[in-house]
Amino acid sequence: MSDIEKIKQHYLPKAYLSFFATQGRTTPMIYAYFLATRESKYLSIDRICFQNYLYEHKIKSENSTTLNYFHPNEIENSFIEYEGKYSSLVKRIVNDIETTDTYILTDDDHDTLTLSLALFQFRSPSFVNISNYITEKILFEKTDLIKMLKAEYPDIDEQVIKAGIAHENLSLAIHPQKGIYVDSLKNVVKDDQLCILRSNTCAFITSDAPIINIWGCRDNVDYDILGMPITPNLFLAFIDSQKKLDPVIDINESDVQKLNMKQRNRKAPSMFLSQDDVLSAESCEQTIENIELTAGMELFEGMVLDEESLALYHDMMKSFEK
Repeated sequence: MSDIEKIKQHYLPKAYLSFFATQGRTTPMIYAYFLATRESKYLSIDRICFQNYLYEHKIKSENSTTLNYFHPNEIENSFIEYEGKYSSLVKRIVNDIETTDTYILTDDDHDTLTLSLALFQFRSPSFVNISNYITEKILFEKTDLIKMLKAEYPDIDEQVIKAGIAHENLSLAIHPQKGIYVDSLKNVVKDDQLCILRSNTCAFITSDAPIINIWGCRDNVDYDILGMPITPNLFLAFIDSQKKLDPVIDINESDVQKLNMKQRNRKAPSMFLSQDDVLSAESCEQTIENIELTAGMELFEGMVLDEESLALYHDMMKSFEK
């Protein structure tokens, strides 16, 4: 294995997590709450939201015990440029809102935010696993593709062919420049109004699957929001609404809790809280429980929820009764 291969590959980049972190002795630290075990930990952002060799495809030759990867780091490295642009842009947005109460985006800035939203959605382990499963179960097992390629390229090891196909299929799905699923999500929000929801009362929570979608009707105006928290008090929102909206929208504690509840109901493996949410790792669980209890009671006020949210709400309420 080459010493330049990146073993730890982050699906939610440190460029995103750093805005919810506080500086530790050597690295930025974040409060993490793990839903499966209901445990809370104060961790370096280096130690969360990654999987070893997540975007790689193994090659194990029939004639060798050596394990290699097809074009190692190619997909992982494709994200680096855009992570840097995202980090710089969010820092500027935060500074502009703090100093001028608004912000101005160029077309390139807008593209950076829509691309980041799409990448954070589709570079996740669940989607990578789906892509690899489709390649394995459909292309390899239900077609003659491998047989055809072996006939055309008899000198190439079958494992190399399979790894190359799987790698290219994943790249065609999630690569920043050619990923069809990434482009599809960018097209979904291209005509939406880009707004920043600002909370001055309580903090947004985020998770390792931070993109949420919520829709309903308020003041007789339908809306559809797709977005994610970008700092503890700012939420990037792409809003489909007939009403003309301000670039910065102040929202109250009840609305923040509704968005936090939606984040909680995603049932992502981990949730992340800023220092604004908790004073110590031990209080993470209490913070999450407060979100469940207080936001849950208000979910039906002023908002029409999708069926998934309603079902999750009822399941959660029933669990409290046990």
